[in-house]
Amino acid sequence: MEKVVTIDSLSKIDSYTIFDSYLLVDKHFSSFHLKGLCSKTILRYINKIKSLNKKVYILIDRIMFNDDLEELKVYLYKLEEKEVDGYFFSDLGVLSLLKEMEILDKGIYYSQTQIVSSLELQSYFNLGLKCVFASKDLPLESIINISKECKVGVNIFGYRNLFYSRRLLLSSYKDEFNLNGKFKDSGKYLIREQKRESKLIIFENDYGTYVFTSYIDNHINHLSKFDQNFVSMVLFDDNFVKEELFENVIKYISSPKGLYKLSESEADTYE
Repeated sequence: MEKVVTIDSLSKIDSYTIFDSYLLVDKHFSSFHLKGLCSKTILRYINKIKSLNKKVYILIDRIMFNDDLEELKVYLYKLEEKEVDGYFFSDLGVLSLLKEMEILDKGIYYSQTQIVSSLELQSYFNLGLKCVFASKDLPLESIINISKECKVGVNIFGYRNLFYSRRLLLSSYKDEFNLNGKFKDSGKYLIREQKRESKLIIFENDYGTYVFTSYIDNHINHLSKFDQNFVSMVLFDDNFVKEELFENVIKYISSPKGLYKLSESEADTYE
């Protein structure tokens, strides 16, 4: 079982060596992270990461238009020269592009809100992909059962995306209510539905608006079960996560003793 971690800043390259593989967040072709790396920086640091005996994956999970796909194609050729191990994507246009370039076997289908059934997961995997990630809505037992037939990935730690729109909703709200100066270069905000108590994370960038869970979805206590049942990949995503909390995760993975104790900001939705 391959333990993958997101990397959205250079300082994390040397800090996250406990993990098997690095998923580099490209801030132009990915859009769900507050932070990210530029394409030139990624190309420059791939060799260093490989010298640490880590696999290198690239996160390219935003919705693409035709011009974006042409630009991505050029970038992928440069990444292929660096012998990148794979590409996490969610737009089916990217799937077609990987197929055209004859590197579909490096594709990891990673859509946080899709793949909600075993049949759906198997259908995607049968296209010739390297791995398919289950959404948070696919039950644990379904994941275990389908992992015997397909290479399955699981988000094991992180805030989970609930909503993504290409529309700039915070900007529209600002314009509607004349809130000059608000939400410019959006950082992380909290939003609450009128009839609910929990506050969800929301932010906006040039590529759209994103809403995430109010809690960290933490399945670390299922690691051994995933390993025993041949789950192919588990992803640790530190987007929005406080540094000290993720340090606790790293310490536990380094030397697991008993069950991982969840903090108030974490929940295991498989229980």
